[in-house]
Amino acid sequence: MELLFHIATDPSDIVVGVVLGQLEDKKPYAIYYISKNLTPTKLNCTVTKKEFLTIMHAINKFRHYITWYQVFVHANWCRVLHITILSQTDARVTQTHIHSMHLTQ
Repeated sequence: MELLFHIATDPSDIVVGVVLGQLEDKKPYAIYYISKNLTPTKLNCTVTKKEFLTIMHAINKFRHYITWYQVFVHANWCRVLHITILSQTDARVTQTHIHSMHLTQ
């Protein structure tokens, strides 16, 4: 049985954090943690934009794990997003796909 990937995001005022994990037997297992300090320009963004930037950062960093797999993105500003990362997608294509899914929910 193929396990689904889950990405959980947590942006704050100065840093963003992300966890990549999977559920096995209804227990969460972390695979990878990342955090990143926000640039001075991004410090002035809204919380929603910071959350979106966090998701984009996670997809780019975890691409080698999640390519061709279903991924659930857990974010504070919207319902869980369900996406499938295709190989060789760039950030703009993924951004458009996530944005269009958010608008249709």
